[in-house]
Amino acid sequence: MVKDRLMEFQQLSGMNRNIAAKCNPSWNRPMKDRLGTLKAAEDDHLVASQSQFMEDFFEQVEEIRASIELIATSVEEVKKKHSAILSNPVNDPKIKEQLDELMVEIKKTANKVRGKLKFIENNLDHDENGGQANVDLRIRKKPSVNFRIRIKKASADQRIRKTQHATLARKFVEVMTDYNKTQTDYRERCKGRIQRQLDIAGLQMPEEEVDRAIENGKLFNNVGKIMLAERDKKMLFEDVKGRHDDIVRLEKTIGELHEIFQDLAMVVDSQGEMVDHIERNVETAQEHADGALKTVKAAEVAKKRNMKLKIMLAICIVLPIIGPFKRFSVGNGTASTDCATKKGPVDVLRARLLYQSRKRGIRENDILIGGFAEEHELEQYDRIINGRHTECELFHFYSGVKEAPDDLDKNAVFQRMRQHFGEKKPRQF
Repeated sequence: MVKDRLMEFQQLSGMNRNIAAKCNPSWNRPMKDRLGTLKAAEDDHLVASQSQFMEDFFEQVEEIRASIELIATSVEEVKKKHSAILSNPVNDPKIKEQLDELMVEIKKTANKVRGKLKFIENNLDHDENGGQANVDLRIRKKPSVNFRIRIKKASADQRIRKTQHATLARKFVEVMTDYNKTQTDYRERCKGRIQRQLDIAGLQMPEEEVDRAIENGKLFNNVGKIMLAERDKKMLFEDVKGRHDDIVRLEKTIGELHEIFQDLAMVVDSQGEMVDHIERNVETAQEHADGALKTVKAAEVAKKRNMKLKIMLAICIVLPIIGPFKRFSVGNGTASTDCATKKGPVDVLRARLLYQSRKRGIRENDILIGGFAEEHELEQYDRIINGRHTECELFHFYSGVKEAPDDLDKNAVFQRMRQHFGEKKPRQF
């Protein structure tokens, strides 16, 4: 019979775990949830990748812009070469060789620019389709703060890329349209030159026949029938042949430009409206900025005006409040210029002496000064209290502490002061 040893195995397993825990205490620690840290690290990595991607994108934009400017410069050189060829009565192989080099360089650069613009367009389409699906898949879960910031930044970056792509595509189309117009004008001028040469040689050919002969390559068959001297015939042949070769070359170039325009036509049509919308937004923002500047200036003027009104209002409120206090203080005997103009000289002198007496603490003279003294008595009192004797000496004189001088002792006003002091309770200084 087989013995059930499950309990024994479980005990041995528990002993092994305890021994391992004693040897390595970190096994007893609870496992830390680092999912948030990993998500944050992943978001930071994505933000850094997005920033690096935008730096590479702007470098590519600068390269495309430089290539477009190079094409524009080459187109201007082509115009000069066309004028030089048409103004020269004899075909100059050197000028034609330089013209061919310029046209080859323009074609090469244009193909590079077209390829880069197509690459950017494909990336934008991929981000709008596949990239958005991945974003929606992650948004279903609880997104982190960094991830939400990254989504907003990615949306802004995508709008920037669209705007840059639309601007570059429109600029490229403008330059290539100018180049196509230059080639077409040169083709028409060459046809006119051939028509004039044939007319001078006596071969009357309508413009439609000249076009048909150039397209079929049978123009020289008609030129060979002209009865001219060998030298003139050779010059005419070379001139017409040179113009014919130019026209054939131009036809080929115009066909290549047509392919480029076909690739960019849909881009310009789809994004042209967006560029126009951006331009309108910029103009509207400029108008709003100008309006805001005017509003700020008007606010500054209004602020100064309001401050002046507040000051005037404060004055109007404070003056009625302090007016009664001012009249009350004047009524109590304080010196005032208005009071002085209304009162007589005796009242003014009486008020001044009363103020000086109270200020110096000689309150015993209130009755003397308050209305019983005449003008000459007030003048004598003024000379006494404002003379060579101090308040303390005067107090000692009329209180009997010290003997008064003869001039004061014989003075009637001083005698009244001493009499008035005797009726009051003596004060000590």
